[in-house]
Amino acid sequence: LLESENRVLSQEVDALREEGVRQREQLAAASHRATTAEADLSAVRSATAEQRARDSHGDTAALDVRQQAAMRDQENIRLRMELQASAKEAKVLATELEECRTEVKRVMGESSE
Repeated sequence: LLESENRVLSQEVDALREEGVRQREQLAAASHRATTAEADLSAVRSATAEQRARDSHGDTAALDVRQQAAMRDQENIRLRMELQASAKEAKVLATELEECRTEVKRVMGESSE
């Protein structure tokens, strides 16, 4: 009976470890997306600043430049929202990972008793 319980607990620990690995991979992917979104946001900000500087010289294509700047501003907002969503997802995954770690510790403690 004790061996059977040990086997079941061992399987639970293995499953929790696998879940922890999966969640760490998801966290890494979310972190990568957040980093990419930050880089995109930085590039859009830079391009917007450059475009606004050219616009201030008042060339004949001022309307077109303003439209492009508005489109970049919209992209900037979209990227900021994506970055916030990625950060939230990373926090959720980190919490889930911590819960798995706690569960593994609990199961490991039960199996040693």
